[in-house]
Amino acid sequence: MALRRRGGAAKTNQLRALGVGRGAVLSAMRAETVIRVRKGWFALTTVSPLERRALIDHGFLTCSTAAMIRGLPAKDPRHYHLRANRPVAGERSGRRRQKFATTGASVSLLDMVEDYLHCQPAEWSLALLDAIERQRVIGDADFCELEERLPRHLRALLALRSSIPESPLESVIRYRLMQAKIRHVMQHPIGPYRVDFLIGHGVVLEALGAEHHANRDAWERDRARTIWLKNAGYEVVEMTYNQLDDWQQVLSVLKKLRTYQLRR
Repeated sequence: MALRRRGGAAKTNQLRALGVGRGAVLSAMRAETVIRVRKGWFALTTVSPLERRALIDHGFLTCSTAAMIRGLPAKDPRHYHLRANRPVAGERSGRRRQKFATTGASVSLLDMVEDYLHCQPAEWSLALLDAIERQRVIGDADFCELEERLPRHLRALLALRSSIPESPLESVIRYRLMQAKIRHVMQHPIGPYRVDFLIGHGVVLEALGAEHHANRDAWERDRARTIWLKNAGYEVVEMTYNQLDDWQQVLSVLKKLRTYQLRR
C-alpha cells in the first residue's frame, strides 16, 4: 500500500503522486484501514497515538520520540520531541535547519539522528549510534553526510560508534568507562561464557538490561555464570539501568576491585 511505503502517513498530493486517487482513499476509510488525521493528511489505523498527535500538531516526531517509534534507544520516551514550522502550545521547540526530510509522521532517519545528538546526553547519543551501527540502518555515505552537518564535539561521537555493544546500557557504561579512563574489553570470552566488560585481568562488569535479562531463564543463567566466574577467581559486578544514578559508587567499587586484583 502507498501509505505503508510513505511510513504510514501521507498528504493527499503525495498519495496522488503515487497513483492513489480519492476513491481509493475513501474505500480504505470505509474498510477502516485508513483514517483522516487532519485536513489533507491520511494515515493507517496502525500508526501510534504519538504519530497521530504529531500530525494534528502540524509537526513531525523527532529525537528520542522518533527513535522510540523506530525501536531505537530512547533515554526518556515520555518526552514529546517535535519538529514543527510553528510553535506548538505547551511544547518547547527548537530549530536547526529550515528544511528537513520526512517519513510518515516522523522526520527522516538522518534528521532524527542529528536532532538526537544535539538534544540528548553524549552517553545516550552513543547508545543510539551503536544501535544504528549494529543494525546497519544507516550506511557509510549517510554517516559522511551527518558528519558534515554536525559541530566538532558531536563529530567525535560518530568516531566512537561500535557494533559490539548489545544494549543501550552497555553503550552508556562503555562511554562512562572511557570518560573515567578505565581500560576495558567488551564481549570478552572467558571459559564457556562471554562477559560484557573485562576490566584488567580479573574484574568482570555485567550490564543487566531488561533486553536480555528480564525473564526467569535469563536470571538463572546469570546466576550460574556469576558462580562460575567467581570460582574461576574473577570479581563480578552487576549493573542495571537504575544503578546508572549511582555511577560514582559503582566506579569506586570497580577501582577498588581493580587495585585489589593487581596486588594479588
